[in-house]
Formats: sequence, structure tokens, C-alpha cells
Amino acid sequence: MDQNNSSIIIQNTEGIFYTYTLILILIQQFYGIIGFIFDSSITYITIKNKSLHKSYGYLLGICSFFNSLMDTTNFLPTFLILNKKQISMKTCFWLQAYGSILDIIAPFCLLFISFDRLISFIKPILLINFILNK
Repeated sequence: MDQNNSSIIIQNTEGIFYTYTLILILIQQFYGIIGFIFDSSITYITIKNKSLHKSYGYLLGICSFFNSLMDTTNFLPTFLILNKKQISMKTCFWLQAYGSILDIIAPFCLLFISFDRLISFIKPILLINFILNK
């Protein structure tokens, strides 16, 4: 145990468990990189393409932006773990809170996109009913 911190420092970097853990971490990081690239490209296309400058385009861009941020939540903690760096409890909390907040925002973005699509579907139907009932 370290005198400055009450946590146990794991020094074991050998064995089958460490190998499997390292493989799983690398797969997770690979998926995070691929997700970041694709979500960032959707954000870029949404900004550059003039035909997407409507409500659904803005919502899609915002959703993909937050998803690209969410894809980056594992990079720093993984880097710190693999380098065996000790961090304070406050830093650990904020690293976890960052990902948790983004995990909460992502479903709300999809909910707002769903509401936008529902309104765009119902609006013409209500307009046709209003015209036919005149």
C-alpha cells in the first residue's frame, strides 16, 4: 500500500488474466476510435452540407457531436491505467462523471430527433385534414 493513498497498487503485469484484459481494452479502444471517426464525420458533413441546415440536420449534428465526445471517455482512464499512474479521487470522479453525463445526454438527443420526425410527419396530415374540413 502507498502511504499517500489507501488504494492497492497492482504491480502484476504478467499472466493470462493481464493478457485477456489488455486484449479487451485494446478492442474497446479500437471501437472508440472508429466511433469517434464516424461520429465526427457526421458532425462535419452536417455543418458543411447546406441541405442539412434544417431542424433534423441540427439535431443530427448535435447528437453525433455528443456521441463523438462519448467515444472519447475511455481513452484517458485507459492510458492512466496502462501507465500505472495513480490519480486522486477527485480526478477519478470527474473522469467518470464526464462519461456518465454524456451517457445521459445521448438518449435525449435521440428523443428530440424522434419528436422532430413525429412533428414533420403529423404536420402535413393535420394540414390536409384542416383543408378538407373547410
